[in-house]
Amino acid sequence: MRATVRQRWPVWAVLIGLYLAVMTLMVVIIRQTEGIFLYALDDAYIHLAMAKHFANAGVWGATSYAFSASTSSPGWTLLLSIFIKVWGRPEIWPLILSVLAATGLVVLVDRLITPMIPRAPWRFLVLLFLVLLAPLPVLIFTGMEHVLQLLLIAVLLALLQRYEASYPRVQRARWALWCVAALLTMVRYESIFLLLPLAGYYLLWRRDWRLAGGLVAASALGPLVMGVIQVAHGWDFLPNSILAKGTNVTAGSVWSALVGRVLYNLPRSATLLVLALIVLGLAPIRFRHRRWQEPLAGWTASFLIATACQYTLAQVGWLYRYEAYLILFGGLLFCAGDFVTAVRAWFRTLGTRGRLLAVASCALAACVAVPVMGFRMYRSLQDIPSAVEVNYRQNYQIARFIARYYPDTVVAINDLGLVSYLTDAPLIDLYGLASREPLIAQLAGKFNVDFIHTWSQAAGARLAIVHDLFFRREQLPATWTRVGGWAVYSPFIEAEVVVSIYAIPPTEVPRLTRDWEAFALGLPAATRASQTTSTP
Repeated sequence: MRATVRQRWPVWAVLIGLYLAVMTLMVVIIRQTEGIFLYALDDAYIHLAMAKHFANAGVWGATSYAFSASTSSPGWTLLLSIFIKVWGRPEIWPLILSVLAATGLVVLVDRLITPMIPRAPWRFLVLLFLVLLAPLPVLIFTGMEHVLQLLLIAVLLALLQRYEASYPRVQRARWALWCVAALLTMVRYESIFLLLPLAGYYLLWRRDWRLAGGLVAASALGPLVMGVIQVAHGWDFLPNSILAKGTNVTAGSVWSALVGRVLYNLPRSATLLVLALIVLGLAPIRFRHRRWQEPLAGWTASFLIATACQYTLAQVGWLYRYEAYLILFGGLLFCAGDFVTAVRAWFRTLGTRGRLLAVASCALAACVAVPVMGFRMYRSLQDIPSAVEVNYRQNYQIARFIARYYPDTVVAINDLGLVSYLTDAPLIDLYGLASREPLIAQLAGKFNVDFIHTWSQAAGARLAIVHDLFFRREQLPATWTRVGGWAVYSPFIEAEVVVSIYAIPPTEVPRLTRDWEAFALGLPAATRASQTTSTP
């Protein structure tokens, strides 16, 4: 018993530290939001709104009035709806589920790295490093599905190791891998970037067509089912949250768009780039003497391909959430197999000059990696309170205003989450997550002032509340009248973010002006309110 406690103390130490960090961040958040608990991302409330509507009204939509294809994480939304249906209290479940998933992740990662790092103090440092590098405390307070995705990634790697150890008596292991693959893409569509290269490795190199075919089928199952459901409801096969990221890309500009996305993404997650370069640079050492035939080589190649796909086809950064699953998988690759033994064996084969060059190269890599990864860990703990505060002063106030003065009025918005969760107003979404028409217009290159004017009139919208960062005054119809707004400083863009309130028909101006003036008196401190009745 004592031996077990001594061996497992790193898990308890890291978990206690994680729980303390979560509680500390919660206290800081509640103080900054005047006693209200909020998540750092408005997107979290899109999942919560859809889960609440599905649980209470049976409507899979961002509003309770109609179906909408607003999520690329249907598994997470469905999981939330189950807990809301049984126990209620929607807003607390993302936090509870994320903490539980983080706990399981730490325990599982400890078991994965123990064979390679048996000494408890070193294992503690590795666990702490991975927790902060992910970074788990930040991901928990996004209120999103990413911590659950990390847990499933760790389960996937554990099952791959078990699969290789039990080969060829592997039928049960295959089924387990297929189930995890299906869950991964249901929780996060981007997981397919890692699953498809793994399937390709087992098909092309290992000739294990059963596992490879099952991985492809399982990975496609969730998106395929959701796509059929969405098409049956008159929406596109892919969810709007994915299609919206591909707007303004024509066939002739695909390559320039991909290059532009890579150039945009690279500085936003230098940590993933550094990790991928380290994995790539150490691959010749690790897989010498035909060891590249080992499964670990295939997993490493899959990680590198997935990283390239993430930079090219998706996003990174923005509270460190998009690339977290790859950082965990890449980090665990160092702890799989006899990595230290392979490096030591290679080092002994070098002469004096070679050893000096190797030491100098390692020192140079450390000089680059340590500051980059250390900055990610340090900055992440600062970003969460700032993100929550901005969310509180912007989107939470928009939701308050609509709930108080226009609970049954059609409102045009461009940030969906908190408004759709805290109100039951019939919203129309200019960005295109909850409304299909703007996205169709964007994809067709017809999203302009005339479209906004015609569509908002047809929908019966009486007012619009939008962020100037996304919709400047000249991008909106001339008939709309700005009656007021407020500005909040955002440390993420180092500038003020302005929220503007517009009366759509001129007859709405007197009432909207009175309501805005009354509401502005209760805005949070450090929020600069303005009143302007203007048209362009």
